[in-house]
This record gives sequence, structure tokens and C-alpha cells, in this order.
Amino acid sequence: MTPTEAYSGTKPDVLRLCVFGCVAHVHVPEHSCTKLSACSLPCTFLGFAQHRSTFCLMHHPTCKFLESHNIIFNEGGPTLCHEHIILKPDNTPSVNVGPPTPTTPISVTPNAPPSSCPKCATHPPIPDDDPRYDVSSYGHHANVAHANPPEPKTYAQAMASPDVLEWLAACEEEMCTWKDMDVYDVVPCPKGRKVIGSKWVFHIKQGPDGSILKHKARIVTQGFTQVEGVDFDQTFAPVAQFSSLCPVFALATEHDLKVHQMDVKAAYLNANLKEEIYMEVPPGFDIPEGHVLKLKKGIYSTRQGSHVWYIDFSGTLSELGYTRMEADHTVFVRKSSGFPDIITTYVDDMGLISESLERINRNKEALR
Repeated sequence: MTPTEAYSGTKPDVLRLCVFGCVAHVHVPEHSCTKLSACSLPCTFLGFAQHRSTFCLMHHPTCKFLESHNIIFNEGGPTLCHEHIILKPDNTPSVNVGPPTPTTPISVTPNAPPSSCPKCATHPPIPDDDPRYDVSSYGHHANVAHANPPEPKTYAQAMASPDVLEWLAACEEEMCTWKDMDVYDVVPCPKGRKVIGSKWVFHIKQGPDGSILKHKARIVTQGFTQVEGVDFDQTFAPVAQFSSLCPVFALATEHDLKVHQMDVKAAYLNANLKEEIYMEVPPGFDIPEGHVLKLKKGIYSTRQGSHVWYIDFSGTLSELGYTRMEADHTVFVRKSSGFPDIITTYVDDMGLISESLERINRNKEALR
């Protein structure tokens, strides 16, 4: 186990890691070689490029450094071995691979200078249970982060997990939210209409130290089964641009404005749907057999969910006197006696900027 995995609980991606100094065969493009010439160049792996997803290598016969991504590595196989590159008088490299022996010297021809004959040795990868991985600079957190139980994939797995009480409370909270916000109507299954599937999604919210903060459960639809033109039409929703946020916060700093952040809980459940969408009853609902849910709100994973939420939210801001900026449709401005009030949105997160804390609090109350 690596220190990164011990601290975060996530196994790092090591697919691109290779043994330093191993033989790497770089592909030669077709326009650069003849019919009978070699299709690859034997080089030595040195590392990774800084600003590109390519590998850095060295071609010893020409003493040139190369960068390429079309490479086949020879890391020595499952057993430890040494690879001796022997430079002949005609500068043609030949590779001699043999079993490791302590007394085996590196063969160099008399005509080749010693400095031009590199030594290239490969080593087998270190296993995950190597005792050297037990040493960590993260203290006791390294033993806590990966101890959390896995997140269940289905409702049945959640009800059979050791944290069944926490998952049951999270599911009850989600179902109560649906009832309070009048998300659906229970109707008999309509004939000739497509009924899209539903699914529970479970997530364990963790703190910086890996401790469990909250068990979260959410009902989503299988939006990939929706039919365009029948179940949805428009799907586009603008997202805040970094080039717009920078000048907004620069103005807030220059004019000493108040900046507050606000998150809308269950944002998509506030927007009304205009299409008729029927969804299968998720597990845990006490609904008679043969009935389905007719959705009234754009729940998560519906194809038009983000679009109807933006339309609903921008309409609410318009009622509060805000005007949408034409340069960026996620920035809204309202004139005031002093500096204008600004609201920036990013899906269900928003920033409220004003010179008056009282106006910010009034906006929060109006948006509840």
C-alpha cells in the first residue's frame, strides 16, 4: 500500500509507471523508415515529460533525447535480469539478456569508449504488502482512512450492510424530501408509454482526516433511457466561466464587498417539468403494485434536469430584480444605491456579492 492510498483510501493509478532505465522500443513512423528497416528504436527510459503526456527517452547510438507516447517497454519480465547494451565498432547496438550473476561484467568492445556504454538494470515491481509501505508520515490517519466500509451499489446491499441504520435514515430523509417538495404523483402504469428506471445512489461523505461525516442517499433516474422529443427537448444549462469569476471577485476585493457562498439543497427538485415522465417505483416506497411515479419535478439524472433548474432559478432572480449578463448567463446583476449586487451561479452553488450584509440576508431568505 502506498502512502497516498493509506491516507485517501483510493488506490493510485500506476499503469504509466515503468522501471527507470529499462529498454523502451520507440515506434518509427512509416514515412521515416524504409520497407526493410527497423520499425522501432531501442532507447532507455528516463522519465516523463513535464507538460505533455509523453515519455522521455535516450537513444544511445545517436546520444539524442526523445519524447514519445507510442512505446513498448521491456522491463525484464517476472524474473530479475540485466540487459547489456554492447556498442560494436559500427555503432550498431546489440542487446544481450542473461540471468543475473554477481560477477557478470558489462561487455564493451575495445573501440567503444567506456562512457558510451550505459548499464541498464531492471527490477521487479514491489508488491503491495511490502513492509516498507507501513512507514508513513501521516501518523495514525494512514490506518484510519481505508477502514471505512465500501459504499453499497444497490438498495439491497445498503440494507444488508453493517451501517444499515445509517443508510435507512438517509433513505428516509430522501423520501421525506420528495414528499415535502411534491416531486411525484402515484398513478397506474400507463399503457403505451415508456417507463424509465430508477436507482438509489449511496455515498459516504468523509472529512479531511478520513472520518465519516454523513451517509447520503439519493434517488436518480436512468436518464439514458429517455427518448428525445418524447421525454425531453432542451438539455442545455450554462455553467459559470472562470474568466467571469475572476473579475467579479477582483471587484469585490477592490471595493471591500461582502461575499457569501450558498448551496441549494435538492436543487433539481425545485424545478417543474413540462413533459410527462413516468418512473419505476424505487425500492423502499410503500406503493401498490402496478403503479408508477409520474414525475412533476426535474430530479437528478433526468436529461432536462439541469435545464429546467436553470430556467426556474433565473426566473426567481428576475423577480428579485436581477438582470442576466449577456456575456455570461450565470452572472446576475441588480442595481442599487451604491455598488450593484451580484450573484454568480454554478449549478446549485452560488456566490452572493454585495456591499450590504443586510441585502445578502434578504436574498437568502427570498431564495429559500
